Amino acid sequence: MSKRGLAIGFLALGLALGLLTAGAPLAAEPQKAALPVTPGLEVGEIVFCAAIKDRAPEAVADTFPADIYGVYCFTKVVGARDTTSIRHVWYRGGQKVAERRLAVRSSPWRTWSSKEMKEEWRGEWTVEVVASDGRSLASRKFFLK
Repeated sequence: MSKRGLAIGFLALGLALGLLTAGAPLAAEPQKAALPVTPGLEVGEIVFCAAIKDRAPEAVADTFPADIYGVYCFTKVVGARDTTSIRHVWYRGGQKVAERRLAVRSSPWRTWSSKEMKEEWRGEWTVEVVASDGRSLASRKFFLK
């Protein structure tokens, strides 16, 4: 039997025994789904504010009184080539408390999320802007006093 015939025989035996699967990797590890890549996507602006009016931030600040009803995180995204999304991940004192998925449909694109505040949640807050492929694009802090 030739070397090629022998190799085909071993391949057939492996397939028959279930050791190999045609078209599948040999590794036993499960394959992770590929995330859509968002090259060129950047945060052009990230600010906190007390309100949004006409798609623009109003009462921009980095410190808010504890009795404020809610805080908005306004983000301007640039570099989107196709429709994609970002996430605003809200942290209080280093603990994740909320996550909002926001559509991005062109460049530049303005979007925002908000978080209701409670007086007992005083302290440092952070919002991280994350691309659909999981890359951290930006983060910014504010204080509830």
